[in-house]
Amino acid sequence: MTTGSPQLPNRESKTRLASPGVIVSVRGSVVVIRFDGHLPPIYSVLRAGPEKQIVIEVQAQCDAHHVRGIALTPTQGLARGMDASRLAAMERADRNIDELLENLHGTFHRLRQSGIDEELFDVISGFEALAGPRQQPGRR
Repeated sequence: MTTGSPQLPNRESKTRLASPGVIVSVRGSVVVIRFDGHLPPIYSVLRAGPEKQIVIEVQAQCDAHHVRGIALTPTQGLARGMDASRLAAMERADRNIDELLENLHGTFHRLRQSGIDEELFDVISGFEALAGPRQQPGRR
């Protein structure tokens, strides 16, 4: 059975974690994380803790290997040396949202313009039918 909603490609599992980092320090809700690879962008969401239940939002890129974030959930149980990862599904969503919105707007505008054109042709056809045949200039 098919539904009317479009299917998006699922190239990676939604639970796959990417860009692993290691927690360097925890001071209250401020967490510093070291990454050996690419740093996650500012405002991206990281998960940490034994069950990845602690949510951290990146607030600053301190240097080429460290980011500083604010924990949006309690940091109880969070310690130096624990892994912190950015969800790959979140990365894909960040990259694709603008493209999906652009496609949606384009489809909407095409459908809207098609409806406008159809109504306009109906009005013109009705006017021409009521006006009768046209007389060409210079002919009698």
